[in-house]
Amino acid sequence: MKQRKSVVTLWTGLLVMSGSLALTGFGAEASTAAGPGVAEKAGWTLVFSDDFKRAELGKDWEVVDGNWKMEDGGLRGSGELISAHGFPSDYPPGFLRMEFEAVSAVKPIIFFKNRPTPKVGLCDLSSFIHVDTNKGAFSSGYFFQFGGYLNTQNKLLKNGQQRQFDAAPKKLISQDALHKVVLENDQGQVRCFVDGELVLHDTDKQPVVGVGYDRVGFYFTTAFKVSNVKVYVKRLPNDMK
Repeated sequence: MKQRKSVVTLWTGLLVMSGSLALTGFGAEASTAAGPGVAEKAGWTLVFSDDFKRAELGKDWEVVDGNWKMEDGGLRGSGELISAHGFPSDYPPGFLRMEFEAVSAVKPIIFFKNRPTPKVGLCDLSSFIHVDTNKGAFSSGYFFQFGGYLNTQNKLLKNGQQRQFDAAPKKLISQDALHKVVLENDQGQVRCFVDGELVLHDTDKQPVVGVGYDRVGFYFTTAFKVSNVKVYVKRLPNDMK
């Protein structure tokens, strides 16, 4: 990957340096959670979408590891997949939000007639935003682990450091359920919603944002089928140009 320079800019109480933004009076307090389906009303601008209804993965995504392929009008895969370019594509940079839908692609080996569908092992319907590809998804940006450790825990990392941990979550991956996932860094309000429920939340007074910290992607331990990806940006003030 090409080395990209981080933003170093001052603007009336804002400092963007090495991917971190010190907030002093700009969205530092918690705001109403946006939730799925209302991004534009909350000030987000749609900059990218992908329904994966094609034969090849295409130029917008890069496989880091694992197996990813187009199947039955969607993307099926496990491992790590990252966007091939950052968002937004022009200056100034901004806060990121990603929405997507996913369902488990793991099927039982044996079915019994007139009996409930056997349970399968599920793990890590996880995703990330604000990643610097030179550092990787587990060392930069925000990593939202949903259904980690054999679908028993949820966790939020920032730059590889744990910020939130739920060892006994009420919300986990449901077999055969189509989950609607939203993750966002809304001016330091870092949140993950699954099916409209807030499963992870952190108030970060020095949120990750800036040039180079602008990729999004997925990390699945077991296979999932993904569709309807949307990436939104809430830009930093225009006079940072």
